[in-house]
Amino acid sequence: MAESAEILEASLLPADDGSDDGPEPEPRRRPALVLVLAGALVLAVAAAGGLGWMLWHDPRSRGQADAVAVVEQYTAAFDTHDLTGIHETLAEQAGFAGGEHLASPVVGPFTGKELDDFYRSLFSASVHLTTDGPMEVTGNGPYHVAVVQTVRYKVAGISVTEQALSLYTLLQLQDRPVILEHVWWRPLAAQGPSMLWAQ
Repeated sequence: MAESAEILEASLLPADDGSDDGPEPEPRRRPALVLVLAGALVLAVAAAGGLGWMLWHDPRSRGQADAVAVVEQYTAAFDTHDLTGIHETLAEQAGFAGGEHLASPVVGPFTGKELDDFYRSLFSASVHLTTDGPMEVTGNGPYHVAVVQTVRYKVAGISVTEQALSLYTLLQLQDRPVILEHVWWRPLAAQGPSMLWAQ
C-alpha cells in the first residue's frame, strides 16, 4: 500500500533584519542639566529660608527694633505730656541734656527729681515733640538711636519751633531696653559758608 504523500507548503520570507521597523524608543531619561538645576533650586530655597530664619530670630536686630520702639513710646509720651509714660521708658538714673554743642550742653544734664521738674516745666510751656525722619540705630546693647525731631512750645506767648537731632542711649535691662540718656542737640546755624560749627 502506497503511503500518501504529504504536501508541505512553505513560503520563503526575507530575513527580518529590522530595516522595515522604525527605531525603538530609548528609555526616557532626564537630562543631567535638569537634575543639576533642580538640585541648585532646592539648595537656594533652603539657604534663603535659613537666612530668613536667622535674620528673623537674630537677637541683635530684634534688640535694635525694641530700642526704636522704646524711643517711639518715649516720644509719644513726651508729646502728650504723660510723665508716667515717660518713666516707663527710662532707666532709673536716666538723664536729659540739650544744647548747641555736644561737648557743652546749655540745658542740664537733669536726673532724678530735677528731671521730673524739667519735664513738668516743658509741659507747662505746651511742648510737643514729633519725629521727622527714620531712626538710625547702632549697637547691641547699649544701643544708640539718632533721629531728627521737632519741638514746639510757647514762651511768653511766643510760639517757638526748633528742629534738632535727638541722640538716645539705651541699655538692655532684663527683657527690654530702657533710655539712659536723651541729648537734644541743635547745631548753630553757620554765619557763612563754613563747616566750623562741626568742631
